[in-house]
Amino acid sequence: MRLRLSVAVCIVLCLGATGCAAYAEAHSAPHPTSGAHASDLLRSCLADRGWSAEVDPADGGIVSEYPTSQADLYIEDTNECSTEIGMDNLPALTDNDYEELYAQVTESVECLESFGFDVPAAPSLQTYVDSKAQWSAFTFLPKGMSPDRFNEVTVACPQPQVW
Repeated sequence: MRLRLSVAVCIVLCLGATGCAAYAEAHSAPHPTSGAHASDLLRSCLADRGWSAEVDPADGGIVSEYPTSQADLYIEDTNECSTEIGMDNLPALTDNDYEELYAQVTESVECLESFGFDVPAAPSLQTYVDSKAQWSAFTFLPKGMSPDRFNEVTVACPQPQVW
């Protein structure tokens, strides 16, 4: 109890002291600068909490194995890590960001069609912007596609990335 109280007093004193804001900013968790950076930060945070976590090179997602009985704790830790690394406080997309993403979306439609998938045409740019970039041709891929096939397709047709 004494150690916890000492740490709490130290934090309060530090936050009230001149120059502490700069210290806190310099020592806070880094915010992601790209999708790959976000994956690395999330993997590191989960590892710090004792989870085995790796970044999947095929899609940049996090791969973890854990007992089913610990699923709720894993989800809780994942959500906390996402908050800690700033994933819930990303900067708003600019007009240029939307245009670049939209170009990736239209390219992904063409690429998926070249694999023989029946995907709808991308919405208009304005509809895409109005949806906050929430449209993806990948949501129209067949359900039950094997992971190997999905990886093959996403390697050839990368999913649009915000960063």
